[in-house]
Amino acid sequence: MKNLKKLWICFLIVSIIVGNNSVYAASNDVTNSKADSMEDIIFYASTLPCINLYWGTKKLTFSKETKSIMAVMLDTYSKNRLKTTVTSVKGKMKLLFGTASGFSIKKSQVFPFSLLEKKGDKVYIAPGEWGDSSPSHMIKKITKVGNGKYKCLVYYYVENEEGVSYIGNFTFRLKTAKNSFGYIITGMTQNTKCGYRKLVEKY
Repeated sequence: MKNLKKLWICFLIVSIIVGNNSVYAASNDVTNSKADSMEDIIFYASTLPCINLYWGTKKLTFSKETKSIMAVMLDTYSKNRLKTTVTSVKGKMKLLFGTASGFSIKKSQVFPFSLLEKKGDKVYIAPGEWGDSSPSHMIKKITKVGNGKYKCLVYYYVENEEGVSYIGNFTFRLKTAKNSFGYIITGMTQNTKCGYRKLVEKY
C-alpha cells in the first residue's frame, strides 16, 4: 500500500512538471504576434542564406566574414548596384547586428565568399541571377527566449517551372533594438545541408 501511494505521488509530480513545461512552451511561442515586425530584417538578411542553401558547398557559420557579406548584399543588391564602400557596409553591419566590429572581406575561392572583392575602401560584388527561379522565405516559428530576445526559424523555397522546392532552413537569434528594423541579429545557424531540394505542393 505504501509503495502504491509513493507511485501515485510520483505520478502527480511528473504530471505537474510536464503540464507546466507545456504551458511554458506554449506561452513562449510568439509567432503570431512577432512575425510581421520581424519580416523586414529577415527579408534583408536572407539573401546570403538562400544563395548558400541553393548553390553553396558548406554550411554558413555566424562569423565576421559571413556578417560582412550579409551587410554588403544588403547595401548592394537591395539598391541594384555592384559596388559600395567599407564605410557604407559598416553602417549596414551596425543596422543588422548592432555593431560594425569585425568587418572582414577576404579573397576566397569558396562560393559564395568568392562573389566579393575588396580594393582599398571599395567593395565589389559579382552580379547574380536566379534565372527562371524565384527565391522566397517563410517565418515558421518565433520563440521568446529571454527579455527582448527571440529565436526565429525561417524556411527557404525556390519556385521555377518544376514547381516549388523547399531548400532548407536557418534559425536566427534576434534582440529588440532601437533601429529602423526594431531588432538586431545576434546569432544564426544553418540547419540544413547545402544543395538539399524537396518539391512541395505549397509553402
